[in-house]
Order: sequence, then structure tokens, then C-alpha cells
Amino acid sequence: MEQAGESSESRPADTKRWLLPMVLWTAGLLLVLGLVWLIAAVGVPAYQAHEAVSHTAEIKSGLRTLDGVPYHPPSLSMDEATMEALGGPERAAAKLDLYLRLPRVFTDRRGKAVQFLTTCGQPAIPGLTRALSDPDSAVRFYAAEGLGHMGREAAVAIPALEKMLQDEDKSLRHAAETAIQRIRGEVAVP
Repeated sequence: MEQAGESSESRPADTKRWLLPMVLWTAGLLLVLGLVWLIAAVGVPAYQAHEAVSHTAEIKSGLRTLDGVPYHPPSLSMDEATMEALGGPERAAAKLDLYLRLPRVFTDRRGKAVQFLTTCGQPAIPGLTRALSDPDSAVRFYAAEGLGHMGREAAVAIPALEKMLQDEDKSLRHAAETAIQRIRGEVAVP
């Protein structure tokens, strides 16, 4: 009987011996999977947007290569080539919007990113509307200009543009006013 009692007392100790490493191993595995997901969901698209914005001159001049051969379709402008490099208008808008949401230390070409975001058309409207509240005045200026060029499609951005009319910078107020007029159809969209 004592042997049966000893075995029942030793079982909780055995359980503790294997349970803690199993819990730690599972937690570590979940942490690694979470980091992989973060890199895939945020890091890769942000890197692609950064590369496209940073190397637009290379894209335009044909220095980018496909299998060692310079590639640049002659019928595409620099903005269209950048959009194509990012996967089309919808994907480009999502990647550029993500790029603009990252901390400023990681995004050194925010103004250029907003200009490219403008070329994405309607999928860019939410990102451009968010860019109107960016601390960088150049980003806000390009966002207002881009929304104005979209015309009536960008009507959802009018409240944010109206807030921008209160800005201290005269050029930003003028850009917001012009954008509102273009969106409302009071001034022709170029």
C-alpha cells in the first residue's frame, strides 16, 4: 500500500516537470508565429512601398530588371510603373496607406508616397483623407491636391478638408479650398 501512496504523490511532481516546458514551448511557438505574421502583414508591404517610392527614378529609367534584362514598358509613366510594381491600384493604395501610417522614422519619403497614392484613384481616397491630418504640411498639401483631382468621387473627404481650412499655412488653406471646389463641381477638375 505504501508503494501505491508513493506513486500517487509523485504524479503531481511529474506533471509539473513536463507541464511547464510544454507551456513555455507553446508560448514561444505562438510568439514566433505572431512575429512571422507581423512581418508578412506589415513589414513586407511597407518595404515594397518604401522601395517603390525610393527608387522611382530607377523604375523610370529602366534600371530595374527582370531576369537581368532592363524592364520598363515604354507606354507607362513613372506613376503607372510604380503602381504596377506595387500590384495595381488597389494593392498600391493599401501598401502606400500602410507606409504613411508607419512612424516617421521609417518613412522618409512621405510626400512622394502621397503623390503616388493620388494616382491610385478611388481606392486611395481613405488614405488621402487620413493624410490630411498628417503633421507634415507637404503631406497634407499633396493629399488635398490629390483629393481635388479626384472630383466628386472624393466627397467623403469634404469634412476633413473643411477642417484644413482652419490651418495657419495659407498654401494649405488654399489647397483645401480648391479641393473642396473641385469636389463640389464648382471648378473644373484638370
